[in-house]
Amino acid sequence: MNKILWIGIGCGLLMQPASADELFFEATGKISTEATLYAHDGQFFNQDYRTNLSFSVEPELYWEWNDQQDNLTFKPFFRKDQRDSERTHTDIRELSWQHYNDNWELRSGVRSVFWGVTEFQNIVDIINQKDTVEGLDKAHKLGQPMVNLSLVNNWGIVDLYVLPGFRERTSAGINGRFRAGLVVDSDTTTYEALDNDKHIDLAARWSHSFDIYDMGAHWYRGTDRTPQYKAIAHNGINGLSAHYQQMEQLGLDGQAIMDSWLWKGEVIY
Repeated sequence: MNKILWIGIGCGLLMQPASADELFFEATGKISTEATLYAHDGQFFNQDYRTNLSFSVEPELYWEWNDQQDNLTFKPFFRKDQRDSERTHTDIRELSWQHYNDNWELRSGVRSVFWGVTEFQNIVDIINQKDTVEGLDKAHKLGQPMVNLSLVNNWGIVDLYVLPGFRERTSAGINGRFRAGLVVDSDTTTYEALDNDKHIDLAARWSHSFDIYDMGAHWYRGTDRTPQYKAIAHNGINGLSAHYQQMEQLGLDGQAIMDSWLWKGEVIY
């Protein structure tokens, strides 16, 4: 992951303008606090508390130059949780350089990509790992190192992805309230790939909008973002071990606006 971070930073620095007048910079951010109250003590060991506090910081720094053809985005994230040390974590949601041309775009670094059209469960959304200690909805994702070439044509947009490195799914610790009876032990994680979390994944997607339809089709080959769990005993403590398989996935998604109806669907194989 460190290599791809330096790719994003290095590409951005190489494309810096000669004149500072050409550079546009913007800084925004979000700070939030969270207070949780429970009517009862937790079901499992180490959950004997009724209140929990946490706060998060998510700044976003944006640079733009070269007549808006190049930009660099840096979006770190930090959360501090009162009870669960596993929920206290830092992540780079985005650190990417993007270059725009007339009929192609190149994006490199750490990014978050969303695929899908349905409201609740997006089975075609495969690129990023979920940050489940933040929540179970689709908005919380870990940043994924990638190089993404996007080709723009009259018959649709083709996105090609090279994804070096894999991110394990986050899990609540022994003090966390929202967890199973057994805690996931990250030290015992296994992979089907011989190079473990350093496996390079590949993906491609076509998308197009015409008339009342928005269509998409994709292919993905690499490490499955959803792990399989098995019960283990490690260092005398019972827990869960995550195993990540290799997978190949084909998928279709689409939506259509017909009168006052909005039809949506996603299919994977």
